[in-house]
Amino acid sequence: MARKEKRARLLTPGELAEFLNVSPRTIETWRYQRKGPRAVRVGGVLRFRESDVEAWLEANADPAPQPR
Repeated sequence: MARKEKRARLLTPGELAEFLNVSPRTIETWRYQRKGPRAVRVGGVLRFRESDVEAWLEANADPAPQPR
């Protein structure tokens, strides 16, 4: 039986900016500073895997406040 693999959703820099509610220029700056989510080049164009964006968000999340 053939296994159907789930394809990774790829976001454009503009889609990522919209998702994160930042400007496309911020995405470019983060790339230059190596601060943003990991990206891949597909056919010469920049794309962001949805799973990489989610992992980046988790890694950069503020820790939960500790009870006193």
